[in-house]
Amino acid sequence: MKTLRKDGYKEELAISFVFEDYLKRLAYSNFTLEYIQKNGVCDLSGYRGELLRLLVPAEGVEGDPELIKPILGNYPALAADQVLGAALVMKVLQLLGMARLCPPETRISVDAKQYLRGYLFIGYYLAKAFEPQLGRKGAIEAYQKIRDEFTRTVPFEKAEQVSDFVFGGEGQGAFRNAFITTDFTIDEGRSGSKVCKCKWAEVMKELNDPDFAYAVACHYDFEAAKMYNPAFHLTRSGTLIQGRPCCDFMWHDTRIDAALTHPGKEFWDALP
Repeated sequence: MKTLRKDGYKEELAISFVFEDYLKRLAYSNFTLEYIQKNGVCDLSGYRGELLRLLVPAEGVEGDPELIKPILGNYPALAADQVLGAALVMKVLQLLGMARLCPPETRISVDAKQYLRGYLFIGYYLAKAFEPQLGRKGAIEAYQKIRDEFTRTVPFEKAEQVSDFVFGGEGQGAFRNAFITTDFTIDEGRSGSKVCKCKWAEVMKELNDPDFAYAVACHYDFEAAKMYNPAFHLTRSGTLIQGRPCCDFMWHDTRIDAALTHPGKEFWDALP
């Protein structure tokens, strides 16, 4: 078995990005609203009201409505509801630690946790807004279903082997220093990763709501595996966000490993 320990974790990690690129994450909020309207998941008016309540006015942030309008122009559901669209933009600014709206082409540098809060917390609010109508379990199920549908619309760089997940170059780009992992390949059909520390988990634990945090930050991984290659299948018994000692990722290539057997606790405990 080939293994590689990655321990480049940095407590202070700056992430640089172009503001316009970050705002493209509004596409998921737009997709959620359109999906609700099209599929009748819940009463859209009630959902909108609850989402606005959760977003609450972003204090200490300045945003000219005339500058927000063109941002929303690419997202029909948000453009049609300028109040909600503006509330989402202002909350993103607040979560990123920005005092005012800047030109879209501006390059920004923020702490990695602020970067993650800026879109993960928005996902959390989108999920929680279902709860008054659907209950806790129903809200999580609705959010996960919509997230899966959205993931299928996103282009993925195709992978030929499951080992590409763990030994396919730098991986995670600027966030390669946001984890402590042991990556491994057992054979051609099975590769995995033991994640012992993760900034996603640290950020989502701030919400003190592990079930919703898991739905927002972790559930995506299963559908994403299939998007890299329809033959790939992810198994995992738990995550840091759920209070487990590690996230135990195992990617299977079903063309080779049809059994989809997930290693037991002893296997993961033996990894560094």
